[in-house]
Amino acid sequence: MVLALTLAGAAAGCGAGFKHRSGTSTPVTSAAERAEEAEQKRAEDSEAAKDREVLTALEAKEREEAAEGDATKKEKEAIEKAKRREEAADKQAKKKEREVEERIKKLEATAKAKEQAEAKKKTEEAAKKTAQAKQKSSTKTKTTEAPKATKKAPVTSTTPSSGSTRHHSSSGTANRRKQPSPTATIE
Repeated sequence: MVLALTLAGAAAGCGAGFKHRSGTSTPVTSAAERAEEAEQKRAEDSEAAKDREVLTALEAKEREEAAEGDATKKEKEAIEKAKRREEAADKQAKKKEREVEERIKKLEATAKAKEQAEAKKKTEEAAKKTAQAKQKSSTKTKTTEAPKATKKAPVTSTTPSSGSTRHHSSSGTANRRKQPSPTATIE
């Protein structure tokens, strides 16, 4: 913009000088004026070149700042995107961790229930075996007690003998074997 004003002012100055000269122009004045105009034109061209350099530098600086701003913006966006990805990954990891913990708890509960069921089964089997053993031992006890009761019971002889005690004892033993025990039948 500064360049456009400078060029417009230079063009206006040149035109004004020609109007003034064309009315009273002399050969000496025209050479001096031409030299002056050439000098002025070089100064204006130099100033325009400087203005263009400054304008180019400003535009380059603006582009650089815009690029830096874009880069900063992209960097912030990338950081935010990375944070979101990291948070999502953390959430996913926590979710998987919770699922694993739940599976472990379920497996532990299942194992505990299985152990309890096995322990209950073993207890029931042991109780059953104990009951069976008691039944067997009570039947054995009843059968073993019956002969003891018969042995302790007094045996009377049915035939009077001449006095041989041996004969008596053998006939008493024979009688015992033949007759059932009264205590064995009661129980």
